Amino acid sequence: YKKPYANDECRVYSQLIYKHHVGRVHLQHRLRYEWRFTQQHTATTDSLGNTTIADDGFINYKNRIRYRISANIPINNKTLEPKTWYIRVWDELAVAFADPRVSPTFKVEENLQHRAFIGAGYQIIKPISITLGFLYQMQTRTTSYSLGPYVEHNFGTYLSFNFSPDLSNIFKKKKKE
Repeated sequence: YKKPYANDECRVYSQLIYKHHVGRVHLQHRLRYEWRFTQQHTATTDSLGNTTIADDGFINYKNRIRYRISANIPINNKTLEPKTWYIRVWDELAVAFADPRVSPTFKVEENLQHRAFIGAGYQIIKPISITLGFLYQMQTRTTSYSLGPYVEHNFGTYLSFNFSPDLSNIFKKKKKE
C-alpha cells in the first residue's frame, strides 16, 4: 500500500563532538540530541467514495539520541594533510523516545536505527575532502498493516564532500604594537 502523500519531518538538534588521535588514526565521537516534528495527514471519505487528504501539520513530536564513532586512517601519509588518501569507517546507533503523556503508544524498541559505513577518501587541500563508500542502515519500523515491529535492512552508496575552514583566527584578538 503506497500512501499518496509524504509525512515530512523537521528536525532541530544539538551535538557534542570530541576528536582525538590514537597513533595514525583520527577518531571522532559525536553525541547528538534531536527534537523531531513529523507531519500527519488524515484521510476522510465522503458518501460517494471520494477520499480527501488533509494536512494536520507537524503535530507528532519525538526525541532521538544518536551516538557515532568514526575513524579516518591515512594511507599514504602519517597524518591527514593535503593529497592524502584515507580509509574512513563509522558506526552510529540512534534511539528514539517520546513522552508517554503525548505518545502513549510509542515503543522504543520499534524506533531503533543503526548505520555503519566503510569507504575511502581523499584530503584535497587542508579544508576540503571527499569520501565515497558503502552505507548499511538497519531500522525497526511498524506499519498499520504489520502485526508488530519489523526490521528493515538498507544498503547503498554514500558520497560526501566536506568543507571545514579554520575559523579560529576570527576570534583571536589583534595584538597592539
